[in-house]
Amino acid sequence: MPYANCKGILYGTLTMEYGGKVAIECEKTGYRTEIEFKLKPFLGGSDSSNLIVGKIKFGKETLATLDGKWDEEVLIKDKRTGHTEIFWAVTPDVRQKRLPRSTVASDEQGAYESERLWSHVTEALKKQDVNEATHEKFLLEEEQRKGHKERKMKMVEWTPKLFERDEILGDWVYKHMDTRPWDALNDIEQFENEGVIQTRTRHKTQILRTTSIISLPQDKRISRQLSFKNQQKRRPLAPASGDSECSTPEVEGSDNDGVRGSQSSNSRRSHSTIKEILVPLMQGQKRVEDELKTINNRLAVMCRDQRVNADNALGSKDWIALAVILLLGQLVVGFVFR
Repeated sequence: MPYANCKGILYGTLTMEYGGKVAIECEKTGYRTEIEFKLKPFLGGSDSSNLIVGKIKFGKETLATLDGKWDEEVLIKDKRTGHTEIFWAVTPDVRQKRLPRSTVASDEQGAYESERLWSHVTEALKKQDVNEATHEKFLLEEEQRKGHKERKMKMVEWTPKLFERDEILGDWVYKHMDTRPWDALNDIEQFENEGVIQTRTRHKTQILRTTSIISLPQDKRISRQLSFKNQQKRRPLAPASGDSECSTPEVEGSDNDGVRGSQSSNSRRSHSTIKEILVPLMQGQKRVEDELKTINNRLAVMCRDQRVNADNALGSKDWIALAVILLLGQLVVGFVFR
């Protein structure tokens, strides 16, 4: 997403605009769009605001270019034919389809929600009373410092309600984030209830189960392997014949044979399924290893060539130094015996 840029804080009119670059890529087709939101220059007029430029690419080839204003009209130009047409236009119908802003009443908000917490500062700014706004802001920050100091003395750790820290990246992540792809046929809308963002669907969404044991996390994979081994240990052995001391079962036990046959067939099917899953993974790993060996060989050859060139360069320098010394020696000998 583009970033928001604020202008006119110290002088002029306070305005907001978008800036930065955005890339959109389709994994199925391979098409990629690169869009740049341009900021208004310092000496630019109203025609220089909200400008965007972009490219639609397939691989390294540029198929079309985008140019215009995102809040008015954007044109698309075909690079092959040179034909230009309207790609996006903000018409009155488009403005009517904008989603209405939904807000929660102040008395229904929690004590620590931003809109309610900073309401006194907001009212002071609306009255253009900077001194009162600064005072209210100071009171809020002082209250936060006081609470932090009290928790530190009591050795109480602050636990956020809706966010948690990522142990790998160190960033704060929303706890109730829904990473499931949006289903246009089943999903209706997203809504927020007490800070939790939920999705309203037409039908109850089924839990997606994995079909490969390799795609499971390490702890779940180990638990499945242990449970499989425990099932094999708990499997009862075939009863021995009463007329003989031999542990080999009789041929007449048709029921037990049927059970053992079904179990062995199920085991063979599971082993074949696992084998079918592992074979392409092993082949891919082998290809990666071969490519790494090739890259290592190329790097070794490049390093060897660089060393040879360096040695040659040093040798040529030695020859030049030797020629200079001989020339100086001849000049000295000629000067002495003259």
